Amino acid sequence: MIEQDYIGYMDILTALDNIKYVAVSTTDEALRDADLIVRTSSIALPENVNPEALYFTWRLNASSDHYARLYGIIHELWMQKDTQA
Repeated sequence: MIEQDYIGYMDILTALDNIKYVAVSTTDEALRDADLIVRTSSIALPENVNPEALYFTWRLNASSDHYARLYGIIHELWMQKDTQA
């Protein structure tokens, strides 16, 4: 799930779109089922967020290390879901 204010997020959206096991959404309805919420600290989220969702704060000036941390979290979530299936 990516916050709806995503003008500055084009790089991250492109990167996430290229990961085959990632589904990106910008709708509030998707928050109920989101495993990971990538957000800035500037936007408050509605109350219908999945209580088990992980949060990752994205910086507009993100470095390669920031991308790598996010990818590591995404990969770990995918591995957990894969073992549960």
